[in-house]
Amino acid sequence: MTWRGTVGRWRTGRAVMTDGQRAEATAFAAAARLSLFYVAAFAVLGVYMPYWSLWLRGRGCSDRAIAWVLCGQIVARTVAGPLWAQHSDHSGQPRRVLRLLAWASLLAFLPFTLADSLPALVGCSVVFGAFFPPIHAIADNLTVAVASQHRFAYGRVRVFGSVAFLVVTVLMGVLLDRWHGAGTTDGGSGPIFGIVLGLLCATAFASAVLPPQQRERRGHGNAAIAALLSNGRFVLFLCAVGLLQGSHAAYYGYATLHWTQHGIDPGVAGVLWAEGVLAEIVLFASIGTRTRAWSSRTLLLLGAAGGMLRWAVIGCTTSLPLLAGVQWLHALSFGCVHLGAVQFITKVVPGRYGATAQGLTAAATAGVFTALGTLLSGWLHEAHGGAAFLAMAGMACCGGCAALMLGRDPEAAA
Repeated sequence: MTWRGTVGRWRTGRAVMTDGQRAEATAFAAAARLSLFYVAAFAVLGVYMPYWSLWLRGRGCSDRAIAWVLCGQIVARTVAGPLWAQHSDHSGQPRRVLRLLAWASLLAFLPFTLADSLPALVGCSVVFGAFFPPIHAIADNLTVAVASQHRFAYGRVRVFGSVAFLVVTVLMGVLLDRWHGAGTTDGGSGPIFGIVLGLLCATAFASAVLPPQQRERRGHGNAAIAALLSNGRFVLFLCAVGLLQGSHAAYYGYATLHWTQHGIDPGVAGVLWAEGVLAEIVLFASIGTRTRAWSSRTLLLLGAAGGMLRWAVIGCTTSLPLLAGVQWLHALSFGCVHLGAVQFITKVVPGRYGATAQGLTAAATAGVFTALGTLLSGWLHEAHGGAAFLAMAGMACCGGCAALMLGRDPEAAA
């Protein structure tokens, strides 16, 4: 057979292999590009969430001062998150919005190294909070849309972010142990700023390869937020999810400080954090695709039960075996609540308001309720230690009561 004949048969065969394989390859590429972005963005969180309070303590901040700095970011993302999400819906270009936010987050983080007073730290936190936290809600909405378009599971992409968070948290704990053991005078927090900065750079570059979403520009302008907030059931949903995710405020802000103050090394604290994320990974990887058969209310109630038990135990003891045991409840207190929120938005909220609904949910969960929980936790932890976590158990209970009032999930309007 001639060379031309071979090439001709190869071309014909490739054409016949067709749309199925081409669609599968396109879906794989889209999932891989989204996963890369999740890895970079969640690696930032893997350092920032467990260890940023240590960096602030190294700058001389008290527990209450740390609460104010953290709340500066929380207030900013509460306001900015829904606005960025609504802009993403209105423009129909979530990729462009994510790229803008990723590069702006990098630039906004730089002034932290120059801040030498509490007002300056709060100001830097406000600016950073206006750009970085909204990334995750818009990325989730983009991933859900692309997953639906290419028929792959959202949870199977989201799990890569959890894996990145786990790995980075453990490695950072080991690094801080060695840094602290070297006899530094900064409380062992020295590398934190530089590593977060480098991971923000990686996130900015990863935003360049995000896949496109087949969606046209929406013309609803500023109507999305008003339309959603005028829906009583959606507001009840925001309260339920906000209370449940906001109950993590003491954990996010003070768990590492609380444990290290009771003789637990930063590296061990990092392992405890990673254990919780491992539980989340197991949930997303194993049953994340099966939860569609469950109502969002059921998932939220599972989260409430897990949260109440988890925070009660952490508030009452620093015994490593008990702490290690309840960290697996992160699969319920965070994972089930997150999946329940995504499912509620997918089934109940009209598709044209998807990113806006994600933004409002993030504003409630990582915004209003987390801000209240952080301020309460800062005061309680400074005055009464573990009582801060007991208050979070009460917060999770209130979230469960609100979830009980949600009905079944109807199909979303187009």
